[in-house]
Amino acid sequence: MNLDQAFTEAYVAERLCDVLRKEGYELFEYKKQLRKDISLGFQNLIYAVSAYQDTVIIEFYFGIRVHAVENVAGNFTRTLPGWRPDAHTVILSEGKLENKTFLRHHAASTDELDRVLDHILRFWEDKGRTF
Repeated sequence: MNLDQAFTEAYVAERLCDVLRKEGYELFEYKKQLRKDISLGFQNLIYAVSAYQDTVIIEFYFGIRVHAVENVAGNFTRTLPGWRPDAHTVILSEGKLENKTFLRHHAASTDELDRVLDHILRFWEDKGRTF
């Protein structure tokens, strides 16, 4: 089975939701992220899928927003006013957290996709949650 964009995004969201909803994360499917409100703002896990003819590439990002910072800084950025409530104070890729220039996961089947998701969920347990 060739993985396409829609299937892969839905599959990734479902697998991540199975784990992260238990921790209070909510799926924002149209933003490709799971987000949890915290007292100072929010934190999230973002996924980006790019589908090609015989493979998909998936990247993961970890973000946090501190409302107090963004409410002040937003006035001095080029962020469109409608997007400001979703602006991040810090956002890092999985690769940067691993001290790599970038880290892109490739999958050509659901078995490979499961291995990628098992990896990112282990990474979440080890490093991502505390970010």
